Amino acid sequence: FNTCSSLTAIPDNLFKNLSNIEYLDYTFSNCSSLTTIGNNIFSGCTSVTTVQECFSNCTSMVNTPNNLFTDLYNINIATSLFENCSLLSTLGDNMFKNCTGISDFSTAFSNCSSLTTLGDNIFENCSSITDINSLFYYNYTSLTTIGNSLFKNCISLTNISNLFNGCTSLTTIGTGIFENCNSISNATSLFNGCTSLTSISSNLFNGILSCNFSLVFNECSALLSIPSALFTDISSTDLSYAFYNCISLTGNAPELWVTHSGAYGDNCFTGDTGLDNYA
Repeated sequence: FNTCSSLTAIPDNLFKNLSNIEYLDYTFSNCSSLTTIGNNIFSGCTSVTTVQECFSNCTSMVNTPNNLFTDLYNINIATSLFENCSLLSTLGDNMFKNCTGISDFSTAFSNCSSLTTLGDNIFENCSSITDINSLFYYNYTSLTTIGNSLFKNCISLTNISNLFNGCTSLTTIGTGIFENCNSISNATSLFNGCTSLTSISSNLFNGILSCNFSLVFNECSALLSIPSALFTDISSTDLSYAFYNCISLTGNAPELWVTHSGAYGDNCFTGDTGLDNYA
């Protein structure tokens, strides 16, 4: 269906249980009028190994259904999957859940500048992912909501630096988005410049044991407080500039780096003049 420019809708179950299909590259690429993707269109296509540019340049598409690629555990290439889908606003739940073969999503959503909502469990159990550096960094200023358990059980994930850097409209972070991601070691600038974010949950980083958190909430100017248990499990970390210029913080600044062996926090709270113990 590549370049079927008049195609507006994909019916439910289109390729369901076609277990011999191996490649879905460019299947709906350049379908510029496509607005509707039916349910279960790839369900049971368990031999698929690559979905490169499957929906690239679908410039009229706004939403994706739940479970779009769920359980397709042999997929190993998802390059530019939704590249240039400029109106795409919402990613449905469980999009890549149990896709244990995919290790790289780096360009999957390139130039999807209208994204507002990431559904629940999108990357859950993607156990081969190691690096999602900058996945939603730059040009994702419309993103408001991150769903629950986004990267749950991504046990090989090590680098989440700049993941949501510059998401200036972000207001909601779901629960357990990094649950059981115990290998994460780099979270530099993770939420840097998320200027609409007012609160974070105490279990956001549960299970992460040793990590670079420098600049993690840098310039989050609307952030009101820091949960006392935010870094409970962490034994060694860099918290330098972690809350730099978070000018809406009030109350007492916790000495986050003092409670953890091998941790430090140069300029962690610099510019946070609303804190009672600011010095």
